[in-house]
Amino acid sequence: MEATQSKLLEKFKEVVDKAQQDENALRRVESLMASCWSRANMPSNVQPLCKDGLLELCAYILNKYLDTDLHELCKHTCGAIYNCSRRLPYSRVVRQKMLSAGIYPLIPRFFSHPVWMNRFYGTLISAHCAASGLSSHQKLVCSLESIEWLCTCLSNTLENESFGGSSWSIEEVMSAAASLCTLPENRAGFLEKDGSSLSLQALHQVIEEEGEELEEELRAITLTLARISHDKLFKDNCASDDIELLESLMDHEVIAVKSNIMSVLANVGSEKASLEAAFKQACECASAKWNRSQLSIVGKGRVGKTAFVRAILQKPFEHTESTIGMEGMTCEVSSVFSGKMWWKEQTQFHSELELVQARQAAAFAKGMHMAESDLLSSLEYEAEHGDDGDLSDDSWERGEKSGGLEDRKRGRGKREGEGEGQSSEPIVSQYKQDLVVECLQDEGSDDSIVFELWDYGGQDVFYALFHLFITRFGIFAVLFNMEDLITGDKKLQKECLDFIEFWLSTIYLHTSQSSSESCAPIVIVGTHKDIISHPLHHLYVSRILHRTFFDHLAWPHVQVFEQKSSSFVSASSDDVDDWLKEKFDLVDTDSSSTLELDELQSFFGEYADAELVKEFFESVDTNKDGRISMAEFKAATFENLTFFPVDNTRGHADPVIPHILSVIEQVAMTADYIQQRVPYAWIKCLDSIKQSGKDVLNLREVEEIALKSGMPMSRKLGLAKEVEGMLDYLHNLGRLMHHKEKSLRDYVIARPTEFVIRPATQVVCEHDLHKTAQQLEARKMTNEWKSLTQRAVLSRRLLPVLWKDYLPQMDLLELLCVKYGIFIPLKPAEKDDSMSFLVPTLLREQQLSKVDSQALSCFLLFSSDAEFFRGQNGVVARSELTGRFVPTSLFASVIGQAIAWSQSTGGMQHKASKTEAMLAFGKHRFLLQDLRAEKCFKLVIFVQNPMSVLQRLLKIIQTVIDRCMPRLRCFACLEETAEEGGESFLLDYDTICQQVDNQQGIWVGTSHLDWSTLQHKFSPWLPSKALLESYDVFLSYRHGPFDSELVEKTHDILSLGIVGEEGRRLEIFYDQVRLKAGRRFDHDFMRALSCSVGAVPVISLDALQRMFVNQPDGPEDHVLMEWSLILELQAARRLKFCLPVLIGRVCKDEGGPPIRSFFEDDPFSRLPEHVPTKTVAEVKSFMLAHHLTPSPDLERRTVRDIVKLLSKNVALLLWEASIGHGSAGGPGTLDVHARELFGLFDHIANSITNALEASRLWKEEETVRDVPRPGLTQDSWVGEHAVNADGTRSPVSTSEELEKLKKEVSDLGRFPDSKGGRGRGEWWEGRGGRSTFDDAYVRSNC
Repeated sequence: MEATQSKLLEKFKEVVDKAQQDENALRRVESLMASCWSRANMPSNVQPLCKDGLLELCAYILNKYLDTDLHELCKHTCGAIYNCSRRLPYSRVVRQKMLSAGIYPLIPRFFSHPVWMNRFYGTLISAHCAASGLSSHQKLVCSLESIEWLCTCLSNTLENESFGGSSWSIEEVMSAAASLCTLPENRAGFLEKDGSSLSLQALHQVIEEEGEELEEELRAITLTLARISHDKLFKDNCASDDIELLESLMDHEVIAVKSNIMSVLANVGSEKASLEAAFKQACECASAKWNRSQLSIVGKGRVGKTAFVRAILQKPFEHTESTIGMEGMTCEVSSVFSGKMWWKEQTQFHSELELVQARQAAAFAKGMHMAESDLLSSLEYEAEHGDDGDLSDDSWERGEKSGGLEDRKRGRGKREGEGEGQSSEPIVSQYKQDLVVECLQDEGSDDSIVFELWDYGGQDVFYALFHLFITRFGIFAVLFNMEDLITGDKKLQKECLDFIEFWLSTIYLHTSQSSSESCAPIVIVGTHKDIISHPLHHLYVSRILHRTFFDHLAWPHVQVFEQKSSSFVSASSDDVDDWLKEKFDLVDTDSSSTLELDELQSFFGEYADAELVKEFFESVDTNKDGRISMAEFKAATFENLTFFPVDNTRGHADPVIPHILSVIEQVAMTADYIQQRVPYAWIKCLDSIKQSGKDVLNLREVEEIALKSGMPMSRKLGLAKEVEGMLDYLHNLGRLMHHKEKSLRDYVIARPTEFVIRPATQVVCEHDLHKTAQQLEARKMTNEWKSLTQRAVLSRRLLPVLWKDYLPQMDLLELLCVKYGIFIPLKPAEKDDSMSFLVPTLLREQQLSKVDSQALSCFLLFSSDAEFFRGQNGVVARSELTGRFVPTSLFASVIGQAIAWSQSTGGMQHKASKTEAMLAFGKHRFLLQDLRAEKCFKLVIFVQNPMSVLQRLLKIIQTVIDRCMPRLRCFACLEETAEEGGESFLLDYDTICQQVDNQQGIWVGTSHLDWSTLQHKFSPWLPSKALLESYDVFLSYRHGPFDSELVEKTHDILSLGIVGEEGRRLEIFYDQVRLKAGRRFDHDFMRALSCSVGAVPVISLDALQRMFVNQPDGPEDHVLMEWSLILELQAARRLKFCLPVLIGRVCKDEGGPPIRSFFEDDPFSRLPEHVPTKTVAEVKSFMLAHHLTPSPDLERRTVRDIVKLLSKNVALLLWEASIGHGSAGGPGTLDVHARELFGLFDHIANSITNALEASRLWKEEETVRDVPRPGLTQDSWVGEHAVNADGTRSPVSTSEELEKLKKEVSDLGRFPDSKGGRGRGEWWEGRGGRSTFDDAYVRSNC
């Protein structure tokens, strides 16, 4: 518990009050202060005296009598304060008490006191305050008169004479001098008053008379010398014998003394103590400890997060606006044992490499050793064991045991990617002696940590952004308002606990390791202690938190507030007696007094949870007699709390705040990522990225910078792998932003707060709460603003207003917001409509429609436990769902991506709210609901073919999860009601499918469902296991980023379509759906191809990459196998049509045509002219086995022949589809990118459907592929012209049959216009006729 008053003040207040009128009282108080002055002269007594309230008593006396004639009392009191202040640079407890007692504001009054000795004490106290960081409150510069007194005191002490009527020690005076010289202004005065000569004289005297045994004296003298040694006056006074003496102390066993001596000698230019040698040694190392971490401040809006940050940084309390998004700052933090007792915000920024090498040089100069663990060895271990995920605990351990650094130093040779002229010399930053000296003088520089301090906005609209930043490299402070748990408002209490649970679950989800159950450390902080101040309330709140969260997976990682062992919080038996007597009206607090349950309940009030109060009472009542004795109650008041209660208005004057900082530092120093050595090349690469001036770099640019920075350091990893590991590490530390998910991995954000969060939160925020200047201007655009705030639809016209400060980079920002799922491009209703976006996190609560009870439905559950259903035997009661966790932003992200897919596949107009979305994939309508009370999603499908919708939605969910929630798992479940009791159960979908396959049943409650019952009940959901007898279309492609998406979306559209007069469903062979595990997939796809009406081979440059390097005796190429079989089936007239889709180079984030011509790079010339023997053999074997006669050409066709002959068919040229899309636009013209998505896949699907319908007009013995006319054997026709192999066109003459076919397929390469006719892409023209087919936008909608 925290003491509310000073014991000494409480005990002597009455006597102090009488001192001016009562001479006996005055003598008693003077005697008391003289005794305290004397006792405080012993360092070991200072902290206990401070905890007993000595400084509060001193402040009370001085505030009452400093301006009176009681000079002797004031002198003794100032002396007591001075002796306490001597411990300020070394004790956070004294520092905190100095603040809380109100001593610091008194110091200016000391300076003007009529008694010169009190003015002198004021000088010394202010000097020690400056050395402990209290000067950040108010810089107190001492007068030259006071500094002269200090020098006189030093001179007298060296002559064994007293000063001011008292004897002083050399250590005492030199400690004051060292503290005085912390401020440059005081340092100049000290040198002016001959302080340098006196300090050197003190050094000689200590060495000559006392030897080297007086550690404290030497520490104080050498620290003073170090702080003044760079000044010219000191160098002029430093004689050769002084330098010789200093050089003789270079190897002193006390590190602090040695560091100070090295600093002095370096500043005076001693050759024996040149720091350049240490710096060179540091640079020769491949890596060093970097000591970087993060502290993230999270919690509900308006709980005091920003005030807490200000309190941490010793900034005065002030009421602030709610944080919009996130604010980041870098704070340098030193260990509690290092000498610096405070956190300060960095204002001077050095190159990271310069700073880390200077620190390493200082460590070597001190004779310290490097850490043994090596980050690169951890990465190599991961690469060797095939784990591409985050570094596991096991890999960190492997890194710690390796000798990778020394091995790399000995074996450094030419790096991968280096040319002959590249150097493999050590990575060296600029040598800055002043910086090395500064690190030397900082006793704790080797242990100090630099935290990236993040203040997260508390409104839930921001959560879609935060998951991009949360990593396990750091500590989380979860804040809540204690009033919410005390006032009795059940709604407030539930909201408060829900928020804490949300953050515990979020932190665990994002920071837990797959190899263990550990997650990032958590500190729970209760604010508003100025209102909820009573220790008993704190115990009550602690019990609420423990009862609510004791079984949460993150709870073991919550740091405990150990009040009894805290050095900062004073608590004693007398304190407990005082407040027990006050609160419970007890006559005394001896062992016979007891406390009844009704008294405890009365104290907490009628709104308190009676059950919890009773539980607390019974836990304290160890005798179980229905009464709590005072001994029992006192013991209970010292129990550990599960949270840290703070008063932000007091800053460090609240003792709990420095205690929290101490806990955070100690936890951070034991973290594995802190103990690892980081390669210099990585740090240099980060410096170069920051110095590039670019907000966003692509991955290739970063790899080029990495190469110039000296990477790869590991030959085992190579450049690409090492860069990936570096970016992952820097992202986890909050130094930049990079995600591995395929649609995001090409982008590296150098300044994530400035370039992503701040502009994004101009759009994504609580617009009723946050009103920036840009938003106030945007409100003038009434219609657009109303659309954004009421419908969550952002018009692109608003962006130049909201992003006024980012206009040159607006297009890139827009691109990133789409990529990160913050914006979802919407299909324009009309040709001339401006581009608009859905902002899912701004959707409002709204019920869209009532659900038909007969509709098919399933549930989507989420868990970080991949084996969740295995432990449940595939069944979970629906009533048990409330304990699950679903990230708040997940539903908005999922419906955003589902809307994007729906638009790309021709779905109906969507309807969406915060918890519901009515959508359609093609003609398959469905409703997705966020059941927040049950922590799951519900999917309701309004067609009798639910499989395609479920599978597509699961893929979309997985894409969203992969982006930033890799530990989360999604489980599809079907509902079953038990016969007995009617309880509802959810059955794992995968388990149902597995049990039906194995012809086994499932226990649901007390009922057993056999496999046939499962098959009957859930038949619409069960996948078909048999291959079809025939298919309408066979899709042939090679897996790749663009090709896979094209086929996937085209399949979705085709599978929802119908064909022929009978209106039957199209049957499409798509390997991801049709091929089954455990079968010969090559036999299955060849069989499917042989019984298909038509084939659609996707011939792209990506698909040809493996063919370019095909070897005659190389392994089978399955795509080449398909294409070779297509030619054979055409020759055998088994295939009605073949419609190749030709794709050139797909441009990513470039200007010009979005898709280049297939012929532009002359791919045919790069294809080998040999027969792919093994591939052909497989095709021949299959044909013979299925009674098909291979053509004579089968075994003569080369790889080039196969591709060229296949491209002779009527082709769909994808680059033709983009010609009319404004290809003249530059790289920044991004407003048409989304438009291209909305019709491209529809166009391909319609072309295939047209070709299929046209094939029905041919006679049975004919095929779509006509025999080429003489002279055109190397050409194919498209539309009105032939396309030659070089990409040029020439007129062709055609037969009557061909004319008939042309009528059906003549416009295959063109898009429909807005009136439903055929045109050259008018509907697709964008703003100003400019376009960029941005593959990144395609990726973001997968």
